[in-house]
Amino acid sequence: FFKQKTAYEIRNCDWSSDVCSSDLQPQEAALWRQQLLKNNRQYLAIYSGALYDFKGIDLLIDVAKQLPEIEFAITGGTEKQVNNYRQIAKDKQIENIQFLGWILPRSRLISLLQAADVLVHPHRSGEAANFTNPLKFFEYLASGTPIVATEIPPLIPFKSAKIAAGWCQPDNLTEFAQCLNYVRQTYPRKLKGHTENLSFARQFTWEERALKIMNYELLI
Repeated sequence: FFKQKTAYEIRNCDWSSDVCSSDLQPQEAALWRQQLLKNNRQYLAIYSGALYDFKGIDLLIDVAKQLPEIEFAITGGTEKQVNNYRQIAKDKQIENIQFLGWILPRSRLISLLQAADVLVHPHRSGEAANFTNPLKFFEYLASGTPIVATEIPPLIPFKSAKIAAGWCQPDNLTEFAQCLNYVRQTYPRKLKGHTENLSFARQFTWEERALKIMNYELLI
């Protein structure tokens, strides 16, 4: 991939991550909101990614029960994982959470992330948290949507960044719900996304990383 663009091309392109301002899809995002928001709910929280235990999906289910005025939508996971979590939510009589499976093609996922009022990153603590790649966090940032994230080691460096985000300790149901409400009140949804998130995400594009490697090679 890196060989397909010269350093000049990379420098002069307006990159803003895999999901960028030029990828804004307001009409598609509006359709997602029409589809997902139910029972007069107006606030949409979305998780996108794998559904392994350490990702914190069970915590999200319990957060949904605490915040019935918020609609939760979960993407990703195998069919078995999706069915398992659907059953857990059903057993707990939680009606404001949906499990969508994987969203394809990628353009549909981009518009889904933009449809959200908040994107949630409820990763649990433990060994897996120490080695989690922050790519999902970068993807969230690049959508321009506010974020609620747990303070796991790979994400701590971004806690001080001036972005539309709220932070809380992992594995804490009450704290996560409170943080979500904080973000809800502090960072209302913007059709064109929060510029601070979009701007911050630019430095983590694959193209930007390639450019840094190229520049480094020029210095040695």
